[in-house]
Amino acid sequence: MRVEFEDVLWAKVTKHAEMKGYASPEKFVQDTMQMQIGNASWPEEDQSVIERLQGLGYLDFGRDI
Repeated sequence: MRVEFEDVLWAKVTKHAEMKGYASPEKFVQDTMQMQIGNASWPEEDQSVIERLQGLGYLDFGRDI
């Protein structure tokens, strides 16, 4: 896969990767994306969690308690 960066941004990526000791700017971008996306929740996962919490009685939507 190929992703294009503006020259100014790529220069910043390259400098930051070097300062942080990465083997390459590409490795820095991969690790950064993994940190950002790898921990993200997706709407399907959120809905699954909501349904499980409702099933356990932790969430009561639309009810007066």
